[in-house]
Amino acid sequence: MTAKAAERFGGDGLLAVTPYYNKCTQNGLVAYYKAICEAVSIPVIAYNVPGRTGVEIQPATMAKIAEIPNIAGIKDAGGNMSKTMETFR
Repeated sequence: MTAKAAERFGGDGLLAVTPYYNKCTQNGLVAYYKAICEAVSIPVIAYNVPGRTGVEIQPATMAKIAEIPNIAGIKDAGGNMSKTMETFR
């Protein structure tokens, strides 16, 4: 609902943090970002901040999320450089 409102009010894009109350599986993260992207037509950036949410987007999961058409990128605040580099590859 908030994503649709942001688009309706003229937002250029969304920064979507992983769910933080109900910690989902990696497949759940793919479904979560897919649902957001299907609800709007503006670009979406996936925000990986496991220190705040308790959920980390794994590199293999990010590869799946990257296939969603309006995913524009990832903001990675995970603090694990080896995982960040694996995601880049």
